[in-house]
Amino acid sequence: MACNTASAVATELLKEYVASRARVINVIDPMVERVAKSTDKGRIGVIGTKGTILSSVYKAKLKKTK
Repeated sequence: MACNTASAVATELLKEYVASRARVINVIDPMVERVAKSTDKGRIGVIGTKGTILSSVYKAKLKKTK
């Protein structure tokens, strides 16, 4: 999924839909992994659509990496 908004709101649903037939790769998880390793202050900024920001997906996923 090459769209932050689609990744933010539909990744889990799509994973359930395709189940074992295909692997779902979104743009958020790789970015979260990279950012989590590169920040020493624990603060980042995200520029995104209203849907991406309101989903709080980056915040939630970054908390899981701590």
